[in-house]
Amino acid sequence: MSTFIASHFFNPAFVLPGVALVSSPIIIHLINRMRFRRVRFAAMEFLLQSQKRNRRRLLIEQLLLLLLRILIILGLTALIARLILDESQLSMFRSARTHHFVLLDDSGSMRDRWGETTAFDEALGVVRRLAAEAAR
Repeated sequence: MSTFIASHFFNPAFVLPGVALVSSPIIIHLINRMRFRRVRFAAMEFLLQSQKRNRRRLLIEQLLLLLLRILIILGLTALIARLILDESQLSMFRSARTHHFVLLDDSGSMRDRWGETTAFDEALGVVRRLAAEAAR
């Protein structure tokens, strides 16, 4: 197991603590489920009937949120430990289309003028050149 981790991560020392951190959302989820104590009284009957109608949706939402938290921690662990993938592992993604998103700063500093053009226009030109190169 340690040779697998060492061969697939640049920083293997971060893998095991990261995997251990994955258990934290699960533990928090279980603690929150045990925390509530049921006290029944007449006014609560109406609320309990309403809650029963929404219970399935709430359970699915909670499980999706738990899964998302686990995936975030696993993703951060892979980023910090610097996951190494070779070409054979990436081949399944080659056939799919690739979408690139560019966030371009539109703050006041991008309005700085350089002769006839602004910093924003220069950045936009760089993005267009990169998009043209990627399209080839």
